[in-house]
Amino acid sequence: MGDFGDAERRIKGLMPKGTVFEFQGEQYKVIMSDKPTCQKGEPKTDIYILAENNNNDKKEIKISYKKENADFIENKMSAKRAKQLFGSEWEVVIENSTTAIKDRFSERMLIYRNNFKRTNKGAITLGWKFELMNKSSGDLSGRMLLTEEQVIDVYAGNNLLDDKRNANVCGEIILNSGVANYIL
Repeated sequence: MGDFGDAERRIKGLMPKGTVFEFQGEQYKVIMSDKPTCQKGEPKTDIYILAENNNNDKKEIKISYKKENADFIENKMSAKRAKQLFGSEWEVVIENSTTAIKDRFSERMLIYRNNFKRTNKGAITLGWKFELMNKSSGDLSGRMLLTEEQVIDVYAGNNLLDDKRNANVCGEIILNSGVANYIL
């Protein structure tokens, strides 16, 4: 599907305003379709669709699109961002997940007298960065100890700040438009 932006545009192009489709056994007509935006960064929703059925019942379809080869969910994570992703228990989540592999950290040298893998001779370890990935990456990778609900929160963006939760769609701020309810 080419690059990420092309894929998003292709998916959005399948559901322009006026498109009629069947969803969960009912016919709907698209009344709004766009990529949500916010002041800084991006919301989790990549494609927002508002549709209406014959009974005037509205349905929001908020798609988070992930390419199959996407590695990073979040890299170089800050405390502020961790709280947005994992909720109020973010410190416990990170501590439990990193404690599970703490022996791997204590085996690592802090001062390198010789080259080691990709680390140059004379390097000094000041710390490590916390990254959330879809796959293992090196000796210091471990599995995040998340509940199913926490995984859904991370992918959907349930704990994001208001600016990312309530994104701009077609020039209008729509409540929770940045919180995805489907993943593709």
